Amino acid sequence: MWATVKVELPDIKNRTYEIVVGEDLLSGIRKFIKKNHKEKKIAVITDSNLSKIYKKTITSAFSGMNFELIDFAAGEKNKTRKTKQKLENVLFEKGFGRDSLIVALGGGVVGDLAGFVASTYARGVSYIQVPTSLLAMVDSSVGGKTGVDTPFGKNLVGSFYQPDKVFIDINFLDTLPEKEFINGLAELIKHAVIYDKELFYFLEKYTNEIINRDKEILTYLLKKSCSIKAEVVKRDEKEEGLRQILNFGHTIGHALEKISGYKLRHGFSVSIGISAEADISNRQGYLSDHELHRITGILESFALPVRIPENITYTKIIKAMKLDKKARQKIPRFVLVEKIGKVKSKKDGYSFNVDEKIIKRAVEECR
Repeated sequence: MWATVKVELPDIKNRTYEIVVGEDLLSGIRKFIKKNHKEKKIAVITDSNLSKIYKKTITSAFSGMNFELIDFAAGEKNKTRKTKQKLENVLFEKGFGRDSLIVALGGGVVGDLAGFVASTYARGVSYIQVPTSLLAMVDSSVGGKTGVDTPFGKNLVGSFYQPDKVFIDINFLDTLPEKEFINGLAELIKHAVIYDKELFYFLEKYTNEIINRDKEILTYLLKKSCSIKAEVVKRDEKEEGLRQILNFGHTIGHALEKISGYKLRHGFSVSIGISAEADISNRQGYLSDHELHRITGILESFALPVRIPENITYTKIIKAMKLDKKARQKIPRFVLVEKIGKVKSKKDGYSFNVDEKIIKRAVEECR
């Protein structure tokens, strides 16, 4: 059975699209393309690892269609402007024009890169997201953020560009390595902390079932998580207000990722960031001690890290945060949690400056 979530963008005419969650969605992808992009040339963009694993599946899914399978070297370190240029050059060489469709099949790196290519190639072509990792399913495939990393920071060059549709096939999770599965849970937990206390209770209650990848539970969680993000994006597509709440855990998390040379996984970095930024919320007088312990407790129950590696100094962290795109006048800004399911807000603002002494104490507490 397939579940559907609508992403409505009221400020953009005819830009409502659907997220489909379920099993065995390849037939749905074929049907959607034949109905909406019948005459287009298709570029299936993936990474070098997934190309090997799913080449037969992709060939079968797109048989009879005018498609090309294009891959690039796997890994966050390759999410760069250079890789984007290489992909664009391949598209030019293979004769892709404005009447093209890009299918982003892969994890967050693939989705971000392929989406960015789609947003600029021939001044914009249609694309579909087919996320294969839990992290991409609950985070990067939904909401239209695309981009690449630079030596100065993560996702500093990119665009807001919405897909035509998102197909989340939970069968991809069957072969996902354990670390990558756990990695994706951090963003799901984040959604619960910032927006939905009932979802937080659900995560606490069904921890074992989630770890064991119960498909009924996962389908519910993915639909719920996507619904939260869809509601936020509907109200604020370009992060001018409410969408800022999705950055909870990311001010410190992105700094840790960058400092580690992207060796520390995104979800693991965000998990540590959630722990540290929940601590900041507590020190600011918002989040209670009890709820702070519940947040760190649920992260640990899923074997997510909550401690900053000893080799990453506070000096490096504060320097990286000042260069983050969320900073204003080189001052880091934080989403603060008042209680599980609710963040601090002031008028249309959801990100706040914090005294650097408090930031330092929280960072040191998380070692």
